[in-house]
Amino acid sequence: MRDDITCMNVLRRLLLLCSALLAVTAAAAAAPREPARDIYASIRRQPMIFYEAKGEPGACGPGCSEWIAAEGMIDPDAGKRLRDFLAGLPRRNLPIFFNSTGGLAGQAVLLGEAMREFRMTAGVGRTTPEGCRSVIDEACRRLIQGKREHKARLVTANARCLSACVYALIGASVRRVARDAQLGVHTLRMPAQTAAAQGPQPPGPPMSVPEAHNLLKRYVIEMGIDPALIDMAAKVSADRVRLVSREEIARLGIEARDAYETSWTPYQDVSRRFYLLKSVTQVVADSTDFRTSVLRVGCKTAGRVPILLRRELPASDTVGSAVHVAVGEGTFNLDGRVSRGAIEVRYGSTSAELLQQATAAPYIIVTETFAPPAQAPGGPWEIKFSTKGLAKALDELQKDCGDAKAADDTARR
Repeated sequence: MRDDITCMNVLRRLLLLCSALLAVTAAAAAAPREPARDIYASIRRQPMIFYEAKGEPGACGPGCSEWIAAEGMIDPDAGKRLRDFLAGLPRRNLPIFFNSTGGLAGQAVLLGEAMREFRMTAGVGRTTPEGCRSVIDEACRRLIQGKREHKARLVTANARCLSACVYALIGASVRRVARDAQLGVHTLRMPAQTAAAQGPQPPGPPMSVPEAHNLLKRYVIEMGIDPALIDMAAKVSADRVRLVSREEIARLGIEARDAYETSWTPYQDVSRRFYLLKSVTQVVADSTDFRTSVLRVGCKTAGRVPILLRRELPASDTVGSAVHVAVGEGTFNLDGRVSRGAIEVRYGSTSAELLQQATAAPYIIVTETFAPPAQAPGGPWEIKFSTKGLAKALDELQKDCGDAKAADDTARR
């Protein structure tokens, strides 16, 4: 189970190695099949820049006059630069506003990971510092780089977060997309010349577009987003952009305004293991903070079904002594525990019969208990995972697990 705590690192590494390029520019949309080398040239000319902006009262929302501007394309060092930038901020509660036409998917995941760790709020908006025109040109970049903080104006009208930028945005704990801003998606751009454009590549076969999309599905589920977002993107040519409607933003959970739950999703990981994934995003009591928890159900082995719970756990939280899972009238514990940074994984197993009983109950309920005198602020937490669609998903999982076992048996002969 310890490998599951490093899943995000695997995702990052694989996306970076396969050069999952998601760059889109206005020129690319107008002129199909822009060569990968030209897109990388655009990234080098317009790398993402981060700076602290100050505006009039309410400039970035009610009670908000300071924010972090994220302008430009998501380049190969964007993730590290954001972490370095955040480490030097005197205030950790500033929202971040993106205006980006895309960039590298692996770095977008890094940006999202950093924002989730810092429990950040993100939105889509164009930031224009004093002394700059509305477009961030080379002269403006020099001005911005001259100091860390700038008086600026924030505009959401026609601000864009396209392609890889969407995967960065959904990493934030709280996400806001103004009605006059634009979100856009399309399939990954991973032609052979993409690798050549970046220089020497690691050994081994290159990752296919479907494999990269599959990795992104797990990432978006762990961020509390409906994996249908990836299905939507996969249907759109890399030379075009599909704008995400307001109805779709709400339906897919892209805006974090209330509790949100994904469906039970069959998944096969890079180790060829099959399981089901489902995430629930909850509002922390008396807070605007959102936490996402993921439940994983694996293949039955010797009558037992492995169960894993992945949850976000800021360092300030008290860690309980035991995690209980209630399935109808039955219960079992998740006694195993590993953690790294803001992520905790609890794991255990239950009988196949008890899990089947869950399909007749409305929820699988996970609770945490504490050994005295320890206690969590606000009392023990509880997570309810709806069982809607679970029966059908378990049938599919059983078939996938059986097919995988048959293939393994054949390979051993």
